[in-house]
Amino acid sequence: MTDNFRADFLLNYMPFLYPFHPYVASVAKAAAFLRYFGQKVIKDREEAIKRNEETPRDVLDHILNMAANDPSMTMDDIVDHFVTFFLAGI
Repeated sequence: MTDNFRADFLLNYMPFLYPFHPYVASVAKAAAFLRYFGQKVIKDREEAIKRNEETPRDVLDHILNMAANDPSMTMDDIVDHFVTFFLAGI
């Protein structure tokens, strides 16, 4: 009984652990899109700030203020923070 359960489990769930499985590829593609989208939104906001346009006071504004006060923050760090809040739905 346990051997059948183990075999069923492995057949059903192990493919998701392989790096070239279509599911894994789709997740990687979605993550790359989120990072691309986040970087575009951030750059657009930075350009709007440079043009002295009125921008919303939101989470991205807070992240950019943090980055302005912390020169060690890279664009990757900023994108990481943005994507985290974006996915959280805040």
